[in-house]
Amino acid sequence: MDDIKLPTFTLRSHASKVTALTLIYANAVPNLVSGDEGGKIVKWDLITRRPLVAIDSIEAQIIEIKQLDPDCIAVLSKDYTLRVYDFDLSNVLFETKVNTLNFANFIIYKEPHSDWNTLIVCNTKNSENIDVYKFQLNDFKSLKRIFNNLDFKNTMDYMKNERFPQIEKLGLIMKLLKVGELIYCGFESGVIIAFRFSEDESFIEVVYISVLHCPNPILDFCYDEISDAVLSSSTNETIGKHPIIRPSTGENRPLTLEAFDSADYFVDKEQKILLYKNACISVNGDQLNITFKKIGHLKVLESYLLLSSWSGKTAILDKRTSNLLTSFCKSKSSVLVSESSQGSFDSNSVKQKDTTFSKIGSMTGFDPSFNTMIATDIVSKKQTLGQQRRNYSFLEHCWCFIGYDDGSICAHRL
Repeated sequence: MDDIKLPTFTLRSHASKVTALTLIYANAVPNLVSGDEGGKIVKWDLITRRPLVAIDSIEAQIIEIKQLDPDCIAVLSKDYTLRVYDFDLSNVLFETKVNTLNFANFIIYKEPHSDWNTLIVCNTKNSENIDVYKFQLNDFKSLKRIFNNLDFKNTMDYMKNERFPQIEKLGLIMKLLKVGELIYCGFESGVIIAFRFSEDESFIEVVYISVLHCPNPILDFCYDEISDAVLSSSTNETIGKHPIIRPSTGENRPLTLEAFDSADYFVDKEQKILLYKNACISVNGDQLNITFKKIGHLKVLESYLLLSSWSGKTAILDKRTSNLLTSFCKSKSSVLVSESSQGSFDSNSVKQKDTTFSKIGSMTGFDPSFNTMIATDIVSKKQTLGQQRRNYSFLEHCWCFIGYDDGSICAHRL
C-alpha cells in the first residue's frame, strides 16, 4: 500500500479505458482533452473539474489527440480516420482516412505564414513506412501527398554494412515526434531516425540515427526543453537521450539531391533520401538507467521526469538526480473468495486474490513554467475573485494526469 498515493482529484466521465490525454492551451489554465476506447472525447475544465464538452460520434478507439494551432483539435481514431475539430469539438474542419493498424501516433502542424498544414502518418498500406501530406482546413479536397511510402530500407542497409551489422529490419513505426524542423521516428526494432525536409520539400535529409534501444521497440518519445534533447523509452530499463541536430548558422545547402557530392553523402534517389556519411550516429549514446521496465508513457517537466509503466505504476523522478520522489498507482479491489461449503466462517478456506493495479492508457503532465500563455493571460478581467484565486492555485504547481482502464482520470499535484 505504500505505493498508493491518493490523487488530488479524479475526473469521471468515461465508461471505458482512457487511451488519449492532451493539454490544449488557449488561456493561462489549459483544458484537458481525453479520449477512450469506445470513441468518446471529453474536454475538461480543470478548475471546476467538470466536462465542458463531450462527444461520442466516433465508434472506435481514440489513439491520439493533438492541438493544431490555437483553435483546432486533431484526433486520430481506430476507424482509420484523422479528424480535425474546431476548439469546441462541434464541427469537423477536415477528415481523411489513414493507416492505424499498428496504433502509431501522428504528427500535424501548421505551416508558418500559410494556410496549409502538414500531416505525417504511417503509409496507407505499409506500417513500416511514412506518408507526408499537405491539406487546408475546411477544404476536404485539398489533400495532396508530398511523400508516398517513404522507406528507409536502403539507408539502413548502407548503415548496416558500415556500422550496424546487427540490424536486420526496422519493423513497424511505433512513435513519431516533431521538434523544430526535425522529425523523429521510433521503430519496432529500437532504431530511431531523425530527418528534416529540404527547403523545397523535394527530398529529406537524415541527420541522426540511434540504435541504443535495439532490439527492443520504441514505446514513447518526449522533448526535454531544458536540456534540448529528445527522451525515448522502451521495454528495458533505459531512457535514451538524443541530441537535437540543427543546421549550422549561415549554412548554405544545395536544393537538389544531384548537387551533393556522393563521396561525402549516401543518396537514395528512389526514395529521395540524403544521408551525410559523417552524420550523428549513436550506438550507445547518453542514457538514463532506471529501475522500471516497459515505460509506455514518458513526459518531462522542468524539474520532474514522469514515467508510466505497463504494470500500472507511474514514477516521478527528480530530473537532476534521477532519484525517485514518489510513485502513483490505482489498486483494483481485492476480492475474498471462499472455497468452503461452510462459508466464510472457515478461516482456512478464505483466500485473498493478489492485488493488481489498474492499467494505464495514457499520461501527461503540466508545468506552468512551460506555458507561454501565463505571462499574458494569467487573470481574465471577467473572472470573479474566487475564480482568479482558483486559477492561481492551479498554476502554482506542476501536475500529472493519468488515464486508467476503468475510465477514470487521476490528477496528482506534484
